[in-house]
Amino acid sequence: ANGAWPVVVLNGNGSFNAVSGRGTLIVPEDISLGGNTTWEGVILVGGRLETHGGVQITGAILAGLSATVGEPADISDLGAGNLQITYNSCSVQTANFNLAPSVIFADVRPAQ
Repeated sequence: ANGAWPVVVLNGNGSFNAVSGRGTLIVPEDISLGGNTTWEGVILVGGRLETHGGVQITGAILAGLSATVGEPADISDLGAGNLQITYNSCSVQTANFNLAPSVIFADVRPAQ
C-alpha cells in the first residue's frame, strides 16, 4: 500500500540501484546503495554501508552494528560514495512504529 511503512529484513547482503522506499530496512550484513536510491525511515546495517551514484536517506542510518556482538567496527563501516543523510525525527518515529506493534508500555508498580 502507498501509505505503508513496512519493516523489511534482508537475508545476508543487499544491493540496490535506483530504488525508492520507506520504512525500516534491516540488513544483517553489508549493503550497497546507488543509482539515485532514496529511502525515508530507518536503515540498520550489521556490516558495511557502501554508496555510489547519489543516495538520499531521510530519517536515520546506523552501520557497523555487528560491533554489538563482539566483532570490531571501524569508521570504514560507513562506506564511501555520494551519500546525503538528512536526519528527520518524524520519519524515524513513523518507521519505528511498526517495529514492535505488540509491545505495550505500562506503569508497573510493586504490589502493596
